[in-house]
Amino acid sequence: MALLTTTHFSARKLLLYSPLQRKSCVVVGHDVENRNRKSSILILDDDFDIVTVIKLGLQKHRSYDVYAFTDPALALEHFKVNASKYHLVISDIRMPQMNGFEFIKKVKEIKPEVKVFFMTAFEINDIEFRRVLPSMKIDEFIQKPILLERLNALVQNHTST
Repeated sequence: MALLTTTHFSARKLLLYSPLQRKSCVVVGHDVENRNRKSSILILDDDFDIVTVIKLGLQKHRSYDVYAFTDPALALEHFKVNASKYHLVISDIRMPQMNGFEFIKKVKEIKPEVKVFFMTAFEINDIEFRRVLPSMKIDEFIQKPILLERLNALVQNHTST
């Protein structure tokens, strides 16, 4: 696996390329060893612009570390290694490779108490969702687009408890 790093919007952007899988993905974040804040937030969306804007918007409060991923498999690996630090996972629902439901199911197997927000550009019927996946606790459903002020308020509500 080749690793290329560049700087983008004052955050570190890592471009990972796997010759065996013939694919690349983008990770937006800072080095884990440079972090000393209390808890972390993982953001997953297949759209680089969305994860970058959300990451930068959430980092303004500086009370938590924010890691953003465009690839579910890479996000899951990072979560496995750093599960103890994560308090919240924000995931898109519709993504290629692994949808948000599958991703969150695996995250909850690793750390059942982690808080979860689902994001989607589509309408979600909460009652229908609970009928289909009754055992999965989702703390918030976010309709995209969302104002960063609103997202910060939701995050603050769920991370302060």
